[in-house]
Amino acid sequence: MENNTETQDTQVNKSSPIPIIVIVTLLLIIGVGLYYNNKTAKSEVMEKSTSEEAMVESTKKFTITSANFSFSPNLIKVKKGDKVMITLSNKEGFHDLKIDEFAVTTQKLKDVATETVEFVADKVGTFEYYCSIGTHRVQGMVGKLVVE
Repeated sequence: MENNTETQDTQVNKSSPIPIIVIVTLLLIIGVGLYYNNKTAKSEVMEKSTSEEAMVESTKKFTITSANFSFSPNLIKVKKGDKVMITLSNKEGFHDLKIDEFAVTTQKLKDVATETVEFVADKVGTFEYYCSIGTHRVQGMVGKLVVE
């Protein structure tokens, strides 16, 4: 009987550690993968939120004066992502200001009046702002908004 017990003990001691090593290695690989995936996701979220904060913090303010058939200034420049605040200050006549690409429209102002509009310059290019009253645009009541 002693001989039989020794054989069983020997067989138990001879079991291979390879399956345990394989399992531990797989768990380590999965853990490292999850760690780096989570780190990348957090980095992307931080970059996006930093970018959005920069857009909100960068407000460019302009006052555009309208008179009969002219805007002054007739050129304004901003950077992509800037929040733009334009105050239309009407000095004479009946005028408004439109920028089609950004869906910006002021009310039609008569005589001495002002109105402020805000938008985010989220497209790069040169865009025309104009007065939409009658033939004012054709008569030269236009300006340029440059977004770099």
